Amino acid sequence: MSPPKTSFAREDVIAAALALVEEQGLDALTARAVATRLGSSVAPIYKQFGSVGELVDAVMDAAAAQLMQATRTGWTNDSFLNMGTGIAVFARDHANLYRALFLEGDRFRAVLDDFVAGMKRGMHDDPTLAELPAEAREQMLETMWVVTHGQASLMAAGLVDDTRLEAIVQFLLHVGGAVSLKTILELGIPFDAYMERAAEFGPPQILMEDPR
Repeated sequence: MSPPKTSFAREDVIAAALALVEEQGLDALTARAVATRLGSSVAPIYKQFGSVGELVDAVMDAAAAQLMQATRTGWTNDSFLNMGTGIAVFARDHANLYRALFLEGDRFRAVLDDFVAGMKRGMHDDPTLAELPAEAREQMLETMWVVTHGQASLMAAGLVDDTRLEAIVQFLLHVGGAVSLKTILELGIPFDAYMERAAEFGPPQILMEDPR
């Protein structure tokens, strides 16, 4: 029988640890558990990471990167809607990762801050939103983050019956329309001009198959 490997690339260790958290949750992440998955001793783990805490941080960074990619996926023809859809789909399909990021304390607050900053940049680049004042975009994002996080948290907990992509999009459209209207009226933004701008891009449509 071949002896166990004594060296692994940093990316290999992160991938094994990420898969472990996805399957069993963050509490299962130990050096021994990752080593077992890799078929090695714990030595290669500590060769790449000075502590389990350092490995946990790297795993959460990787999970956040997956989540950010989900928000940038072209689920629909509306990039702002794609952000919320990506969050909900990620929580549905990667429940343990979502819970680890957002539902098990605030130890990964820096990850959350980076994630929200990325969504802000995405809103600024959205042609239907770019001309809105920064205050309006900020208010819309804060409100929709609360709504979407609530929806995603329920999905991660298995408490939503209809988790199809179509149902996710319809929920976000319903709530997002109300949030957008409330925001532009409160800030005195010309409603007709906003609607004309949005109409240039047509009604939201689902462009992808549900990955589940």
